[in-house]
Amino acid sequence: MWLLGMSIPALLGGLLWLDGPGVRWLGPILGKWGLHRAGYEGGMEFEGSVTRGLVIKNFHATGEGPIGELKIGRLQMKFHFREMLFGRLAGLRVEEVDLLLRFDETRGPKSREKPVLDFKKIANSIRDARWSLKPMNVAIEGLRLLVGGQDW
Repeated sequence: MWLLGMSIPALLGGLLWLDGPGVRWLGPILGKWGLHRAGYEGGMEFEGSVTRGLVIKNFHATGEGPIGELKIGRLQMKFHFREMLFGRLAGLRVEEVDLLLRFDETRGPKSREKPVLDFKKIANSIRDARWSLKPMNVAIEGLRLLVGGQDW
C-alpha cells in the first residue's frame, strides 16, 4: 500500500516536470539528435510548456543537402491539448525565417529510366497524411529566401 502511496505522487511529479522544465531540457537534445539523423547540424531553445504553449527559439540548421541553411527566430505552435495528443496543430506562427536553398548538379548521374509508380503506396501515404492534417492558421513574418546553384 505504501508503494502505491509513493508511486502516484512520483508519477504526478514526473508529469509536471516533463510539462515544463523537462520539455525545455529534453527538447533541444532530441532536436539535435533528429537533425543529426537527417544529415544536419544545429540547435534550438525551448520556452513555455506543453500545456500552456510551446515556443521554439533560435532554431538553426546547416547541412550539405538542398536546404543549405535554415534559421528561425521564433516558432510558436498553437494547439488544443486534446488534439495535440493526436499530433494535430491548430496554428503555427513563424518569425524571422532565413532559408538558403542549394540546387547543385553534383548529386550523381540522372537515370534515364522512368520510375515505376506504386499507386497503392501513394494512396496510403496521402490517406495517412490526411488524417493528421486539418485547416490551420499559419503566419510567417520576415521570410528571407536565398537560392543558390553550384557557384555558391
